[in-house]
Amino acid sequence: MKKVKVKSVSGGDVYFVIDAKYIKDAMENSKTVTINIKDKRSPITVDGDHGMTVIMPIVVQTKEEKREAQMRKQDRQYEANVAKAKREEAEAKKEAEALERQKEEDGIAHDFLMSMKPMEAGRARKTLSKLIRYDGEVMEKKDFIAKLHDKGYSPEYSEWREYSRKLDRNVDKKGWSMVQKDNSTGAVSGAYDITATESKFAQFLQNNQ
Repeated sequence: MKKVKVKSVSGGDVYFVIDAKYIKDAMENSKTVTINIKDKRSPITVDGDHGMTVIMPIVVQTKEEKREAQMRKQDRQYEANVAKAKREEAEAKKEAEALERQKEEDGIAHDFLMSMKPMEAGRARKTLSKLIRYDGEVMEKKDFIAKLHDKGYSPEYSEWREYSRKLDRNVDKKGWSMVQKDNSTGAVSGAYDITATESKFAQFLQNNQ
């Protein structure tokens, strides 16, 4: 082993312990030799002759080896970028397919549900997917509201009093209804009770027809 002096510091010289034969062999094919310290946390041992000797892992590279190492690094980075792009493409395709399935399930209410925050849309989706019989046909609430809308019904909020047999007295009532009125007289010709969520959907249809 040959001790190659690196620099002088206060308190004694610092030496790297390097295999001189390895450096000689490395320099046969190149005039430039690069020494890279791999781990600065390696232990330090005290040498009585020189004050302090640093022993740590090193890499001795010729110019050609350094160029090859850089090319390998670039190849690894390229492969990593390709793999990342493929993952992102697969995820985007998966999201697009999921959105298409959701659009098909939501039907006419899709745009309405997409205008909401996820949790709110989940609750509204559950309400609008409930079944109801109308005109001798079983359908989901969203289709029921859409049919009434097409027939000229509109959502109205009202408050009223009605007799309660259970309480044996009149009680205050309030809520939403889909109401159809006569164009000439304004008299109500049809009405169906609906929920607040269903009324929002009906209003959405009115504003986006």
